[in-house]
Amino acid sequence: MSLQFRSLSSEDELHTAQVVADRSAGVHLDEGEFERCLAYGQPRRWMGAFDGDRMVGSTRNVPLRLTLPGGDRRDHLPELPAANAGWTGVLPSHRRRGILRAMQRWHVDDAREHGEFAFFGTPSQSSLYERFEHGPVVYAARVRIDTCRAAFRAASMPAATVECLERAEALDRLPPIFDRYRRTAPGEVTRSPAMWDMVFADDPGQRQGASGLFFAVCRGADSQGEGYVTYRLEHHPQLGRAANILQVKELIATTAESHAALWRFCLDMDLVAHVEAWTRVDDPLRWLLEDQRQVQTIAIVDRVWMRLLDPSRLLSSRGYLPGLRLSLRLVDRLIPDNSGSYLVDAESTPAIVTRGSRELCDIALTIGNLATLAMGAESASVLADAGRISEELPGGLARADAMFRSTPAPHCTTPI
Repeated sequence: MSLQFRSLSSEDELHTAQVVADRSAGVHLDEGEFERCLAYGQPRRWMGAFDGDRMVGSTRNVPLRLTLPGGDRRDHLPELPAANAGWTGVLPSHRRRGILRAMQRWHVDDAREHGEFAFFGTPSQSSLYERFEHGPVVYAARVRIDTCRAAFRAASMPAATVECLERAEALDRLPPIFDRYRRTAPGEVTRSPAMWDMVFADDPGQRQGASGLFFAVCRGADSQGEGYVTYRLEHHPQLGRAANILQVKELIATTAESHAALWRFCLDMDLVAHVEAWTRVDDPLRWLLEDQRQVQTIAIVDRVWMRLLDPSRLLSSRGYLPGLRLSLRLVDRLIPDNSGSYLVDAESTPAIVTRGSRELCDIALTIGNLATLAMGAESASVLADAGRISEELPGGLARADAMFRSTPAPHCTTPI
């Protein structure tokens, strides 16, 4: 029987789509988590694959706004509407029958219809999505710190104060802090009320043997919240001594001082032997310590992948250091209209992007590699060393390195 694909809207269909996505991922969500994941989607932005009258695959797009690199700006960074492509799955009985490819085509058409420049998410198999010309745009580092040897340099000791919160207070005070932070953080996204329900979720099944969530906020001189941390404790008594692990869920800081104060708060916790956290790859934590080696990087992972749909919009919207110009030759197999040469002129703000027919450009690359480069996730020189970018004009890689650098590195704490 031939497969059929269509948008979903009824409550029963959306419920079935969430079940299909869960079974495809090999999970049985508890009732609370299931309902939160279901609420995160939006009617008519779900797609189902059907074999007869049975749904065998599902996916969705959720509208968000994505913060872009700002060039010489460090706050109020540019942002664009995009789609979070999430909970994509095909039942094991129907894999390798072209369903995922059809879903990718639906993501493209749906996002473009809604005026979104890209769609993105956290894929379970990165190599699979590279086939569809996605590119990694956010990496994250898993770090582990021994608290006994985590003294700060004298010059790094923060003066800001940290206050513990109860859950009810946190629900009210943390979202405005996050919204200020995400405007300074390339790679971060807006959070809907449904997403905040997922962030604050604290069901026993989510704790993986650790405690419930704890909350603390850092206050600045004007008593306004400048950052917060949410965390759990893993209890590990050893021969009568506590050797607990503090698992940071989120550490959000809008200033360098609140960043240092929140880390000091975690590292000074009584009965805690180690602190573990996911951080951005250029987090300054190690530079605060007297002994940098106490920040052990356990892993670096590709956190978010993007399928870029409108390269001109991204190139003209993100920020640059002033006075830079770059030409690039782009190849997009899925959306051929995107292929061709582009000139990015950052002499003015916003940058001016023009299409052309140049014989030679500074660099040549695919749409997936442009997503990685333009979001500041990797340099052109590194991508060229890996054979993913070619230099057509002398100095083209150096110009691309300067053009697309992002400080800070892109990071995303939101569970998309």
